[in-house]
Amino acid sequence: MRIRSVSLDYVKSTTPSLIGIVLLIMGVILAIGCWRIYDGLSSTNQELDNKIAHLQSGRNSLPSAAAPRVEKLSDEQLAAIKDAHNVVDFLYLPWSAIFDALEEASEPDVALLSIEPDAKRREVKITAQAKDTNTLFDYLKRLNNSSKLSGAFLVRHELTEDENKQHPILFVVIAEWKDKK
Repeated sequence: MRIRSVSLDYVKSTTPSLIGIVLLIMGVILAIGCWRIYDGLSSTNQELDNKIAHLQSGRNSLPSAAAPRVEKLSDEQLAAIKDAHNVVDFLYLPWSAIFDALEEASEPDVALLSIEPDAKRREVKITAQAKDTNTLFDYLKRLNNSSKLSGAFLVRHELTEDENKQHPILFVVIAEWKDKK
């Protein structure tokens, strides 16, 4: 058997190939482009950092944005707000329940003169006129037995005289309206 001879040439020719030259030029162009992009981004970043530092130093001298200024309301504004709350309370009264209760307790010899609800106390003040004391107390019992009102009590009464020489009783009753449950 014969061994083949191996030729080892450690010294190559010094002429570069065309592909090598093209790749080298493209690599240099790419490196220059990347360096320019990096330099541009670095300077932009530095400018933004300077602006942030300037704004933060200026922010310390201004009032905090998290704590809004609270202006004090004038007496007129407070009164207007209170009036608005009273109107809302008045509109949300259980009018149908109050009228139903008054109709349940109605008596032919009792004339209603005024109805004044109080939303905060959940009460209604009824001013009426009755023919006599028995009619007055019957009306008061009917109000107490009503499904919509409770705790009706006589606040004031006075004997009056009308043009027919009769003596009707003018009276005021306060009752609470019941919650819907």
